[in-house]
Amino acid sequence: MATRHPERYREMLNRLKAARLERGLTQSDVATVLGESQQWFSLVEIGSRRLDPLELAELAEIYQYPIEHFIPPEPKRRR
Repeated sequence: MATRHPERYREMLNRLKAARLERGLTQSDVATVLGESQQWFSLVEIGSRRLDPLELAELAEIYQYPIEHFIPPEPKRRR
């Protein structure tokens, strides 16, 4: 997972998966709504395929959460 924020990105993926499971949806269910394959969505959930901001917004809408729910806070930086 190539990112400047690997811990935060992993937490976002964890929150997305938890929301999907809370809604009782399978990967196939979500992929179908997005017009993608289950394999594509599996790669998203494991972090092998990056989400763009608009895809994140679509998932937030599907899961019925505000997009902010999925974005972990930035850790405090030491000075």
